[in-house]
Amino acid sequence: MAAQEYPPIPDEDFPKPNKDEQYTHVERLLGYAPKRKRVWLRVILIVLAVLVLAGAAYFIWKSWNKPVRTVSTPHVVSTNTQTPAAQTVKTKPYNSTNFNLGFDYPETWNVVDDGSGKLTATSPAQQLKDAGGKTVNGRVTLTVQSKQTTLPDFKSGNAVAVITSEKLSYTKPTQDQRAQTYISFLNYAGSKGNGLDGIYITGDNGYQVGQAIPQTDVVKTDPLITVTFTQCADTACSSGGTALTIAPMMWNDSGFNAPIKTLLASLAIQ
Repeated sequence: MAAQEYPPIPDEDFPKPNKDEQYTHVERLLGYAPKRKRVWLRVILIVLAVLVLAGAAYFIWKSWNKPVRTVSTPHVVSTNTQTPAAQTVKTKPYNSTNFNLGFDYPETWNVVDDGSGKLTATSPAQQLKDAGGKTVNGRVTLTVQSKQTTLPDFKSGNAVAVITSEKLSYTKPTQDQRAQTYISFLNYAGSKGNGLDGIYITGDNGYQVGQAIPQTDVVKTDPLITVTFTQCADTACSSGGTALTIAPMMWNDSGFNAPIKTLLASLAIQ
């Protein structure tokens, strides 16, 4: 039996291969070219699947191993904003007909108002620190006098503020008196030490540390009220003394400043 012969496949019915592929003998016998498997597409899909699974595994691992967040309480430094209680100063009232004013002075102080043109209130002997920090025996004196045109303490020039001026409220001002005043802390140009020579009531004028205080500002006040310091020759201050420049830091001592502030705040000027 003779083998059956098949007619040849016309060239126009067989898809022509491109330059990158050649048809096999089987393809020619079948009369068509079966689709080639796209291996590269499978590789890409496998890679994407692996990446997705790896990402999911990492997310699960991260969730299981997530550190427990601890909230730390910040360290708070406690600061006491309350100011120390003001020192209580026992006082006595005094009214001056010579200057038409009154005040309460510490009961241990001595007041002299003899019509000589000055009123003084002087503390008992106490220990003070001079400009160099040395402890000496001395006294504190408040002086009231009528308005002046010149002052001997300014003969060498302007004074300088060694402490920033403080605003003081009067405790019982009269109708003709301002409710508040500045008190200023002076070091004279001719002073022997770089410290506090005197405390002045300066009305509406206040000064920063290092600022010049001219005589013309000081003599405007009427009456002129100052606080000065004296160094005594002995512990009892039984004899006279000399003008003393004290250390500015003394003003931070409430035991020192309370009697002065109490007296100045109590001034009632007609």
